[in-house]
Amino acid sequence: MSVIPVGGKLAVTYTSANSYAVPTYLGYIIASPSGNAAYSLPARASVNQGAPLILKNRSNFNITITDDLSNVLGVIAPLGTGCFVSTSTEWADFSAVDDNLNIPDDLRIQGYLAIGTLAAPSNVVNGAINTTFAQPASQAFGAVTADGTSGLLTFTTTLAAASVATAVISNASVRATSLIILTQQSYAGVLFTNGVPEWRVTARANGSFTLQLANEHATNALSGAISVGFLVIN
Repeated sequence: MSVIPVGGKLAVTYTSANSYAVPTYLGYIIASPSGNAAYSLPARASVNQGAPLILKNRSNFNITITDDLSNVLGVIAPLGTGCFVSTSTEWADFSAVDDNLNIPDDLRIQGYLAIGTLAAPSNVVNGAINTTFAQPASQAFGAVTADGTSGLLTFTTTLAAASVATAVISNASVRATSLIILTQQSYAGVLFTNGVPEWRVTARANGSFTLQLANEHATNALSGAISVGFLVIN
């Protein structure tokens, strides 16, 4: 076995063992066993949460991966790749995320999809799609930070009739090429009696987008709290 430390990156370990205890630093393991092999992961308590193990099987034999209690977590096929990440509750198996993975035209997955976090979301019903969600505190219409691929922005405003206001929304997920979808979620005012709000995105940059609020009513001002939801697609 040999280990090549890489500053600031995953350690690269080469092994030809048929029975191997994965070290606590995990990292990238390139394995060439001479027969069907059994590799065991360390106890999660001794591993940093979120630390990954990426195992490349360069042999013509199967490599069985177990945890420290001998529970089988997966089998890495010949020339296959395995990926396991330590979470607060388990070893998460990301082995399907492979550079040679081809997704068929028809893909059916039972359960929910969570993007951007390893923690279980509040909505776990079949078919739910959950993203990192930002909901800053309500404020007067103006610049605000809302880091997340989706979110809810709430402002109070008395924007005059037939006028426009803009605010820069800081968001680390946004790029100059992002598609940002807006949809108004609530308005405390009465439409027409308290103006007609209209939302637009007028600019996008790496780390922010410019939000425009217009009052399209000819004579009546906006009045009250108003919320707009956003979704960032890259």
